[in-house]
Amino acid sequence: MTIKYLVRNKPLNFDKVPTELAEIYPIEETLRILGFDEKSQNGNPKRSWGPLEVVAGPWVGCWELMFSTEWRSEDVIPIPYGVKIPLKETPIVILSIVHNAWKSWFSWSETPADLRLGKEFGERNWEEQVQELLNRPTLWADREFFRFCVSYLDKLIDWSLEEDFRVTLSYVDGQLKLRIKDIEVHCPARGNFNGTLTLPSARQFFRYLPKRFIDDTVLIEVIDKEKVIIGSRQLPRLMQAQWSENISHQDTTEMP
Repeated sequence: MTIKYLVRNKPLNFDKVPTELAEIYPIEETLRILGFDEKSQNGNPKRSWGPLEVVAGPWVGCWELMFSTEWRSEDVIPIPYGVKIPLKETPIVILSIVHNAWKSWFSWSETPADLRLGKEFGERNWEEQVQELLNRPTLWADREFFRFCVSYLDKLIDWSLEEDFRVTLSYVDGQLKLRIKDIEVHCPARGNFNGTLTLPSARQFFRYLPKRFIDDTVLIEVIDKEKVIIGSRQLPRLMQAQWSENISHQDTTEMP
């Protein structure tokens, strides 16, 4: 898994930020300062801001913040998602990241006081840099819907009779679109996926997918034009995945 770090091209402006929040610490200390005093089911540091739940946990060479919520509306299915963070970071930067998660779901609700600090810091420093966390094509698809869609398509095809054909994955209006031949299914998803991922072999695609998806969401991430992660697996290059960016399409889905 490639780490999505903040890229800082200029010194950060810490005006009006309390000294304790502006110092850089190992991430465990940063989380302690921010009040991650609860524990998740897996024993990882956790904190809630109203309906927003944030769990932090170690990853390969970094940490990850996972955002989720029990909030529901008729128009939105809140898909959990994660952001990679360095092993050392300032608390104010973490607050800024959490604020972006908050506003993506609760822009209509009053922002908690400490997240307002994160908002103001982000506006002064790194609104553009926040996008560096999100510029890689990445989706988090609802696990149950994704499993159903994949199973439906696989069972629909008689592999003893059918020749192999390609699979395409695209995204619009909060939906992952999986297409094989003239059949298309939709799955609730969340992310930044402005283009089309094409896999030449549907047969290999179905065989290679994990039998079980452990997390609540299925990660689909394009590392480069031919390097792709689906679930917990990186697809082998022999599958010849191809990413084509859609320059003309502007996705309006809000991101953290």
